[in-house]
Amino acid sequence: MPNPFLGVRIPPDVHEALMARVEATGQSKSDTVVDALRAYLGMSSHQDRIGELESRLSVLETQLEDLSQRSLPESHIENSAASHLEQHPESPIKTHPQSHTENHI
Repeated sequence: MPNPFLGVRIPPDVHEALMARVEATGQSKSDTVVDALRAYLGMSSHQDRIGELESRLSVLETQLEDLSQRSLPESHIENSAASHLEQHPESPIKTHPQSHTENHI
């Protein structure tokens, strides 16, 4: 279904500002007017939503990087695994001797 058509008359100064924006952005008149109406009506445009999501993703990536750079003490990991096994004896998690720390060059 095509978008509905809306024809409006605008003052010359608004038309000049619209044409200047179209020239500066390379966006069509229709897209520029729709973006302006969305902003006026409190509706976010797709570009606004993409920008918001990119910003949130950046924050999450930073948090993930911070978490990956932190290392928990091995005793904490061992205690967590032992506690998990006590609470869930049917769990497939198995404890292994820490041979990876021995003879490590």
